[in-house]
Amino acid sequence: MRKPLFCATLAVALCLSLALPAQAQKKLEIHHIDVGQGDATLIIGPRGTTILVDAGNDGLGDGEVVPYLLALGISKIDYLIATHMDADHIGGIDEVLASGIVVKRTFDNGSVPDDASKGVYVDYVNAVEAAFGSRSTVAVGQKFKLGGGAKAVCVYRNGEMIGGGIDVSKENDKSVCLLVSWGDFSYFVGGDLGGGGTGHEDVESAIAPLVGDVDVLRVNHHGSSSSTSATFVSTLKPEAAIISVGKNNYEHPRDSVLQTLRNAGADVMQTNADADQAPAKVMGDVVVVVKRGKKYWINGSMRFKDEFIRKSNTAPTADFAYVDKGKKEISFDASGCCDDGKIKHYYWNFGDGNCASGRKLCKPDHVYGSGGVYTVFLCVLDKFGIAGIVSK
Repeated sequence: MRKPLFCATLAVALCLSLALPAQAQKKLEIHHIDVGQGDATLIIGPRGTTILVDAGNDGLGDGEVVPYLLALGISKIDYLIATHMDADHIGGIDEVLASGIVVKRTFDNGSVPDDASKGVYVDYVNAVEAAFGSRSTVAVGQKFKLGGGAKAVCVYRNGEMIGGGIDVSKENDKSVCLLVSWGDFSYFVGGDLGGGGTGHEDVESAIAPLVGDVDVLRVNHHGSSSSTSATFVSTLKPEAAIISVGKNNYEHPRDSVLQTLRNAGADVMQTNADADQAPAKVMGDVVVVVKRGKKYWINGSMRFKDEFIRKSNTAPTADFAYVDKGKKEISFDASGCCDDGKIKHYYWNFGDGNCASGRKLCKPDHVYGSGGVYTVFLCVLDKFGIAGIVSK
């Protein structure tokens, strides 16, 4: 299949940019902040609502998370959610709360770990209680509205799931799990959730039907052998899988996990290069940008939201005829374009520095300022954003 192609010249690109309605500029962003061996995920809704999921280890709140937020111009977090009580997830939360960034609400999984007397957990509880009076437990089924129809839903936490439950004892298996969706796009983040390996309960298989097909998966537990089961991956069918990982003594990410993901057709990425055990594609901070339509971007690389579109949809055939009407006026006719669906947009570059675009601009007329020989470009898009181009 030919790769999507929006235009062949700068002039056509400018026409495309100017033709986009203001609404199309709204976007959902998911930032996987490189905090080494830990997790910190920032979600920014289409209307600016923010969710920070975890904040890395002790010292990484001040060292990485807060500077990252400030660099984006973020001075307010609407919801701060701690997936579970492990240090590499909650260690930086007290630092975020003390940073001057306004945090409106905090939620966690409601558990009290076996090592509750340890400093990181105590620091977390003290900081939350100082700011809000008490901890708040996220409810299963609770929705966090992100604006524009986007939302994050808690599908599981601490043994409870939508429509059922499972007995768990390990802190990892008590992780808050969020399904983020906007239109045709969906994304899953689930802390250190287990999939039945190394003594963990197989929570992944239990919740997989609740999650369903996703476009992007934030891989559970840094690519540990205790998670990312074949059943889970085959149900979610992620096109992209992102591992938040750094230097560690646990051999994360495990080669078996990478192989499971790759066997399912996922493009596997990781944040930090220090985790050198069977490394995936190292990306640093991994940013997913979702816009309306059928596409999204990961660190600037375009992807399709639904795999079937990329596999089954072919590029439209662009073609046009033209008739000289005299007095330097040319009548163009693109009704010869064809597609397996329908042409949704036409972009013309008339070769004299002028261009035009529109959903119904199939047969434009153009008056040239002077006689001469001109090369005319036509770019057409179908409903999936697949493009065809021709020049004469």
